[in-house]
Amino acid sequence: MQSILLLKPRLDIPFKESYIPSERGKISKIRQYWNDFIVNRLAYHKNLGDTVNTLELPLWKITIPFIEFMKKKLNFDVVYIPHHSSESFDPNGELILKKEINIKFYMQMSLPWLFQVDPKGWCANASNWPIKPSNNTNKDLFELLQRRQKLGFSKFEQPKIIDNYHFDYLKSGFILFPCQIPHDQTIRYHSDISVEQSLDITLRWCKENNHNLVIKPHPQNVESMKNLEAIVKTHNYGIWMNNININTLLEKCLAVFTVNSGVGLEGILHEKPIFCYGKSDYASVSHKIDSYESINQSWRQKDKYISQYPAFINSYYNQMVSVRAVENLKAC
Repeated sequence: MQSILLLKPRLDIPFKESYIPSERGKISKIRQYWNDFIVNRLAYHKNLGDTVNTLELPLWKITIPFIEFMKKKLNFDVVYIPHHSSESFDPNGELILKKEINIKFYMQMSLPWLFQVDPKGWCANASNWPIKPSNNTNKDLFELLQRRQKLGFSKFEQPKIIDNYHFDYLKSGFILFPCQIPHDQTIRYHSDISVEQSLDITLRWCKENNHNLVIKPHPQNVESMKNLEAIVKTHNYGIWMNNININTLLEKCLAVFTVNSGVGLEGILHEKPIFCYGKSDYASVSHKIDSYESINQSWRQKDKYISQYPAFINSYYNQMVSVRAVENLKAC
């Protein structure tokens, strides 16, 4: 038996420091999964006979001094810390040096019902990174998730309107560049190249190699997309496309160029070649690029990893905590 402290971020307010209203607000659909994760962990530890204390507070109030205070108060064996990794939460290793504090970081993943739980963090910070394809080549799970994608499901709400002005362009074959929020944690901690730099390289490469390019802005934080749109206008190349489901673009594109967006994982389910400037969840089955020249080298063997996609998805899924049973996914 162990004593568990399960920290939960308050879900009706921003994760970044902000005003705390006295009354509870609405929780967005994508954040509902965080509640499901808490329920999942409570059931998991109950089955083990553990004692669990759950504490909700704004994410930015979860700090090293707070963890140390709660350790003295509750003397827990394990603490779950949300939306962080060792690099973002404890860069100097203060808690790691205090071996009596056993940390499990947890983070929501690209498939929003999956959470990564790891003592070092998520994605490139995780102790099991990079996740490699398993020996299990069964395609059942891959095909189930693939069907969901082709029905239009994605992590974020997608527009149902298609701008007919660009319809002919979509039929011609193109590279897809899904924009990411430039200051997001996955860029800050998992990439040596910025979104702006990667977009600039992609624009130059597509233009000089006569590949059409579609740039899809991130559906969240519209303000942060303005600088990226300005880069596209400067090059006078490619199409900035808002009003279309990301799965429509994935279905029709030749390949996905990204820093490390979750769209890359969705592209895998559409069996498209993936080119990454940063470190991603799917690094073992994507082309690592960091310059104009490296794209040329990788493009010659762009389909290299596609046959490994089902085995990778089996491995990836098996190493996450799922708050949805596969049977429920089938029902959807």
